[in-house]
Amino acid sequence: MRRDIRAAVLVFVSMASVLAAADKVIVSVSSLPDAKSTYPPSIADYRVLKRFQELHPEIELRNAKEDERLPSEDSESALFRALQNGTAPDVIWLNFRLADTYIQRGFLAPLDAYVAEMRVDELAERVPDVMKPVVHRAGADGQQHWWAMPGELFVVMLQYRRDFFVKAGLDPDRPPGDWKQFKDYAMKVTNPRTEIYGTLFLDGEHVGWSLYPFLCSAGAQVMTRSPDEAWQMSFDSPEAVDAYEFAYDLAKTRVDKGAKSSPIVERSSVNGDYYREADTGIAMLFTYVTRDRLHDFDPKLIGIGLIPKGPTGKSSTEVNSRMLAIYARQQDPKVRRAAWEWIRFVYSEEARRVRVRTLVELDAWRTTSASVLKRFGFSELARQIPEGREKLFDQAVAQATPEPYGRNAMEVYKYLSLPFDEMLRDSSLTPDMPKDKRRARIQEILHKAVKRADEEMLGIKPE
Repeated sequence: MRRDIRAAVLVFVSMASVLAAADKVIVSVSSLPDAKSTYPPSIADYRVLKRFQELHPEIELRNAKEDERLPSEDSESALFRALQNGTAPDVIWLNFRLADTYIQRGFLAPLDAYVAEMRVDELAERVPDVMKPVVHRAGADGQQHWWAMPGELFVVMLQYRRDFFVKAGLDPDRPPGDWKQFKDYAMKVTNPRTEIYGTLFLDGEHVGWSLYPFLCSAGAQVMTRSPDEAWQMSFDSPEAVDAYEFAYDLAKTRVDKGAKSSPIVERSSVNGDYYREADTGIAMLFTYVTRDRLHDFDPKLIGIGLIPKGPTGKSSTEVNSRMLAIYARQQDPKVRRAAWEWIRFVYSEEARRVRVRTLVELDAWRTTSASVLKRFGFSELARQIPEGREKLFDQAVAQATPEPYGRNAMEVYKYLSLPFDEMLRDSSLTPDMPKDKRRARIQEILHKAVKRADEEMLGIKPE
């Protein structure tokens, strides 16, 4: 009798589990935290996921890479192919540059009804003024809609190897303040014998990203909008000539030491972290920084600074965000609602609190910023964080220029890259030619590149 009762109970529990699983709303997400990671910020992200599951047991989030809706690599091209093929996950990520293409092609579902549920202070916190034109804009129907929710705000800043500065006789507490110093420092730290390079430019169609901080600090605008709301390319202005001329000068400068010679600029297909601990590598690098992970590198090895000022005394750089949106082809209102709950939660006040508490528990709190620690009740620890970096971060954000987000901006870096590579190949353009002739030739190349971008990227037919 007891065996029969026990068996009946097991069957009941099993059936209840199946029914509970069947009642869950399943949401596919382009990327979820790795449960196996031992990296403290990743552990913190995973605990955010677990907290969401506690609050929403009716929702099951699935990693799109695990259910083969996306390949293992987390790339723009892989996601774009899935969007075109109709196999993209329910929650997708995008940045400023991708926004217009995704909106105009109908990949994103409007979030208007969901955003209307947010408190005013919550929305203001989640969507700073610099981001609102990117996520709240006209769609193919000509009407204004909310299309995505920003995640962390990140800004490009200068990171540099303090030890390389010391070896070159430079003050490791004084990063270059302007373009002239940047070149001087790059020449001093470059060492052909030890394979240390002053700085890095990405290869091929990605070098435009490396050039963008120089364009921002020169005061150049890559895309502009006319009074009739039409977008046009504008990177052939005198300010853009300043930026390209300086980048060209850097790329053509070499340093001779003994019998060896090398350029001060390394070209690479990646902008990764390989330079951080090696005895060889890159001395100065432009890279993304966020407030919540402002100290996520060894301060004894890596220094941080603003992008060097351009000719007009301006320091500006790219500001961006990894934003989240709902794939428009997912029509089930229950799935859309569940997807929104995750989008709203993952960078909410509660999620940030979980992250900070996890970092404190793991004794990894030094990776974040003082203001974040203080905000969530760890004032004693906050006092142990140097203030300098956060002040620089705030200054960088205040002076930053959004990544291009205009019409079809998805390919903007390609069109910024093409004229630069043409300059490097052009035999009529040389570093020692008269400055006025060199600028005239650069202007000519840029003007041709702008016309090509207007035609191919924006669909503007030549007159």
